[in-house]
Amino acid sequence: MKINQVTSGSFEIYKNKGAMKFYFAQARIKKIGQNKAYGKVVGDRYTVDRTGSIIIDCCPSIPPKKRGDLPVTQWDKKITFSLGVNDIVALIGYQKLLERLVTEYGNITDAVSAFSSEKYPKTTLSLTHKYTPRDQNEELTKRLNIRPGVDKYEGTYQVSMSSYKGSDYSNSQNVNVPFSCGEFESFMILVQESLPDILLWGSRAESSTINMSTDQMLEAW
Repeated sequence: MKINQVTSGSFEIYKNKGAMKFYFAQARIKKIGQNKAYGKVVGDRYTVDRTGSIIIDCCPSIPPKKRGDLPVTQWDKKITFSLGVNDIVALIGYQKLLERLVTEYGNITDAVSAFSSEKYPKTTLSLTHKYTPRDQNEELTKRLNIRPGVDKYEGTYQVSMSSYKGSDYSNSQNVNVPFSCGEFESFMILVQESLPDILLWGSRAESSTINMSTDQMLEAW
């Protein structure tokens, strides 16, 4: 099996109060033995040691002080989140739900009004990851939330990411990045097209990319 060393291109969104960068981490493979024919070695056998994922880097930005200036992105304060297979399934299901609600109610604004509750609006998708870093004792929680815009913002999406240690949500780090309709649709195309590569199905299994260390993958989760 051919193993290539390639880093994916990134899909980047920059707004006044925050920025997000998406890139692809290929599945990790390991050698498990050899194939033999008539007593001779004819090749090696590999298996997927860890499925791939879409990595999201998110950071706050300082809005520009003057018209024409660009916001200052603070990548030193970034939150990293990894979209695995279950997250991608949830995202695809969420998009289908919104499409059904638009068909049923005529628009997202009326759908949000009909389905929203005081604490957990059903039209908001929330993905949560929890893990304990190797050099720390407290559990780290990361959340990715997606909420459709309503009224004059209909067609856009509010995407936010938060991170906090232990149970102290009051000291959480929060970043909000608004997506245009085109940005969200482009993001969903990338998400859906990534599934065969994440699982190394079909022709994808003929070659693999290793571009992240174990510690980097753990940090993303």
